[in-house]
Amino acid sequence: MSVFTDYEDWIDEETDEMIEQYADYAVKELKWGGEISDYYVESGLIDRFVAQQMMWLSFEEMEQILDESTVDFDVISVETEEAMQRAQVEQTLHHDIKQQLTIKTRPFVASRLEQLCEEQRDVAPQAEVSRLAYEQVVQTLKAGPAPEIIAKRWYRRERIIHRSFTPDEQARLEQRRQELEPEYQKDQRRLEELQRERTNCERLLR
Repeated sequence: MSVFTDYEDWIDEETDEMIEQYADYAVKELKWGGEISDYYVESGLIDRFVAQQMMWLSFEEMEQILDESTVDFDVISVETEEAMQRAQVEQTLHHDIKQQLTIKTRPFVASRLEQLCEEQRDVAPQAEVSRLAYEQVVQTLKAGPAPEIIAKRWYRRERIIHRSFTPDEQARLEQRRQELEPEYQKDQRRLEELQRERTNCERLLR
């Protein structure tokens, strides 16, 4: 049974099918950092493909793969030349599939980057509103009430009287802070997540 006629064409076709099924999942994983190929490796997709194909590759096909290989092979201790050949073919397949998947996923990463930039523009204004409102209350609680200024008269100098919040004022401000905090934290968290994923996408596309 022949697996392929031309090795490069075969790898191209096989990776096209993988990209169609799995590229979106790979891009989603980029929010956690890492490299484009991480999903394909860690999910076992490449290993499963290689193991399956090794069952059907003919001697001639393995020879063609090794003839076109550009891999620096790992040192492997095996008992026979046939076992060495199979190990080198496996390494070549793993390398070439991973390389093609990485290249073909880049347009998906670029598309995701555009989405992230647009989402940042949508989220930022509301996040700024919630940040300013929350920080204003926090600062007011920290600074205390504005001092009372008694204006200067001909018979007295200007006086500044400092005071503290009354228990009711303190309670109302603290309640307001607690009301604003969840929205503020949610918006800031979302901005951080978007920026982290955007930074990673930009790094991978450089």
